[in-house]
Amino acid sequence: MIGILTYHFAHNYGAMLQAYALKTYLLNAGFDAEIINYCPEKIKKQYSIGKNTVTLKNFWWKAKSDARRKKQYKLFESFRAENLSDRGEIGPAQLKEYSKRFDTVIAGSDQVWNTEINFDDPNYFLDFVGTDTKKFGYAISLGSVKVSQKMRELTDRTLRTFNRVSFREKSAAAFLNEIYKKIYPVTCDPVFLLNAGDWNTLIKKTDSRIPQKYILYYSLHDDENLKSAVMQTAEAENLPILSIHPLCRKDGIADFNLKDVGPREFLWLVKNAEYVASNSFHATAFSIIFEKKALIRPHPVLGDRNKDLLSLVRGNPSLQQGDVYRFEYANREPLNDLIKYSKCFLTDENEEKYQPVSSEEDPHPVIFGVKSKDFEKRASCQSGGAATIIAEYFISQGAVVYGCGFDDRLNVVYHRVTKTDELSLLKGSKYVRADLGDTFRSITQDLKNQRKVLFIGNACNVAGLKKLVSSLPEKDNLFTMDFVCHGTPSHELYREYLDWVEKREAKKISSFAFRYKEITQGVETARGKDHI
Repeated sequence: MIGILTYHFAHNYGAMLQAYALKTYLLNAGFDAEIINYCPEKIKKQYSIGKNTVTLKNFWWKAKSDARRKKQYKLFESFRAENLSDRGEIGPAQLKEYSKRFDTVIAGSDQVWNTEINFDDPNYFLDFVGTDTKKFGYAISLGSVKVSQKMRELTDRTLRTFNRVSFREKSAAAFLNEIYKKIYPVTCDPVFLLNAGDWNTLIKKTDSRIPQKYILYYSLHDDENLKSAVMQTAEAENLPILSIHPLCRKDGIADFNLKDVGPREFLWLVKNAEYVASNSFHATAFSIIFEKKALIRPHPVLGDRNKDLLSLVRGNPSLQQGDVYRFEYANREPLNDLIKYSKCFLTDENEEKYQPVSSEEDPHPVIFGVKSKDFEKRASCQSGGAATIIAEYFISQGAVVYGCGFDDRLNVVYHRVTKTDELSLLKGSKYVRADLGDTFRSITQDLKNQRKVLFIGNACNVAGLKKLVSSLPEKDNLFTMDFVCHGTPSHELYREYLDWVEKREAKKISSFAFRYKEITQGVETARGKDHI
């Protein structure tokens, strides 16, 4: 039996839907799971309506707000009752005894360790769970790495008692990795544990009369840049703006401010929007799930979760056009890998099978432009001399370098280089398929001889080489460097071209450059044709 402790009661689309997703995934995976219906009064009060929440100071504002929220409030509460609240509410004094009925208690997901939200409540750190019950933290968010002293005290006391802990943001995992000198993996938000088909079974159309095509605008904080982007897109596409907010706050840029949008209606509006415009993490998540066009601007302080998510799906260059993310073209492979790992983290008892994703790993690393500071070295190369600089370093460390060059018949072949003055053999671009010969056999022997090896080649050859040596104990001594490749023309076509030129010129070719570079008064000038 698994108990889930999260913010399932919060009148927030993401909070309720992530709770639903985690519970549903575990049930579908064959586990008996329920959400622990713990609703701290201080947090719950922020979403409540009625006379018990009214003070003399806020009487008029609260009266108007409650009237506006009445229908939407009922939608949130009915969703919670139908899908999230298996039993009556449990107070803090009951938690310890109640937890004994579970084999495992999971804290998360959502910002359950953001002490600015939970008022330093130690229960979200599973302080009440006994030693006979397993304690998991799943896709936990801190909100921000600028944590309170109380939060640090709570993690100091409780983190070591967890059987497994994962975080939703890389920044949170990296922050705690540094403090506790332990690798904490990153897992996906629970909404990604279900697919679009699963979510389609839950959606419900809002009762409001809305246009057939629209921009869905959902902003959790005032962002003038996002508003400007929304209005520009609305004008360019001739689309009305529909604004929603879990607390029914109005926005002046909207043509329609909807007041009857619970979690089910939120899903319908996202799925059927022409564009989704938001700074909400879960609006981004469901835009990806339903493959929408979206205008996304992460929160300037709390936006790490959004930035991490966007970084997972920005591999396709057609994804972003101006301010619009085209999630129908998103590269989902890195996200799918994270989802697969997250499911394994939740349900697989064999911990030795885990390969936690370090918070420092990034499927889309930062890209740097590099060129040699040495003019002579740069002038003799076609791509800034970066490969030469790296190769020189490896040779200085006693490594062997393999790369492409010409042989005495101008065939493009791989050379084995052990001295820096031999690197001239490898300089220059070669737009032709190189002859590997026995290069891979030679590299294998170098590795077995405990030599470090740098292999420079196209991605296909790099992939083949890595596969070949994957079973060698010395495989970690292999370093590879590949380049952007648009295809490799055949060697036969290249030889035919050389033969044709020799016949045309009636003389033997002594050297050949695919990208000839002239040096005029210390200035490099690239030529767009071959030079013989």
